[in-house]
Amino acid sequence: MANESVFKYGTAKTLANANGAAITNNQLSAAAGTLYSQTDTLDYPDAVFVWAGATGSSFGGTPTAGSTLDLFIRPLDINGTTDQPAPETGSLTDAYKGQYIGSFVLKASSAAGNTYRCVGYDIPRAGEAYVFNNATGQSVTANWTLIMTPRTVGPA
Repeated sequence: MANESVFKYGTAKTLANANGAAITNNQLSAAAGTLYSQTDTLDYPDAVFVWAGATGSSFGGTPTAGSTLDLFIRPLDINGTTDQPAPETGSLTDAYKGQYIGSFVLKASSAAGNTYRCVGYDIPRAGEAYVFNNATGQSVTANWTLIMTPRTVGPA
């Protein structure tokens, strides 16, 4: 075919490498080692995110089927070096969580190393990742991993 478009992928960036903190049901947690820069995103507008549970067990028990882990980004350097405010983590008193990026929809399984994917569109050029345990009914076990791979559409 002529003139078709294909996805172009950048280098994967690990935002949390088996060091993500435990996340209680209905709470927000910053991913450990969360920052990424415009050098990491290559200024690509989208990214594929992969969340992988801990190698021992992904959750304290079996999460509710179809529940989600929601990914939020706090945009950095939005006005020069000024960042958007950081959301409150832990026991939430504020609905503000940053910019919503996507959700990892869960299977009713707490198996070790469960891995899920979501695509974020129009992600901030630089940011800090947060994960919200959205009504899974279980705590996320510590030591999860979050990986971001920037992508764009270009000519074949």
